Amino acid sequence: MIFFFVMFFHSIFCLIQALGFSTYACGWTNAIPTFKKSIPAALIMLISAVSFTIAFAGMVFSLLKVHRFYRGAGFTVDKARKEFTDGVMSDQGVRNATNQAARAAANHAVNEAVSGRY
Repeated sequence: MIFFFVMFFHSIFCLIQALGFSTYACGWTNAIPTFKKSIPAALIMLISAVSFTIAFAGMVFSLLKVHRFYRGAGFTVDKARKEFTDGVMSDQGVRNATNQAARAAANHAVNEAVSGRY
């Protein structure tokens, strides 16, 4: 279950990088207009765009393949949730970390409420 969540968002990240919508990404939309300014820079950006496109295609392919295998083996979301609860939440280290984080958040909230805004 966690694999699907992480892989899905990582694939979305690779897609955004491959398309290059933002100013920091070297994707297709940024690489093609760069050919007018500097061919070597555009070629480097094009290599990056091709690499991210191949990575995105591989991730989507593996995500679909693992999903088919997962469903074919008879697993369900309920079974995955139970496995996560039994496996991760039964770990003493995870419970301690969760407890400490909740305690720190509660202490911070109380301190903010008592001390006032300024």
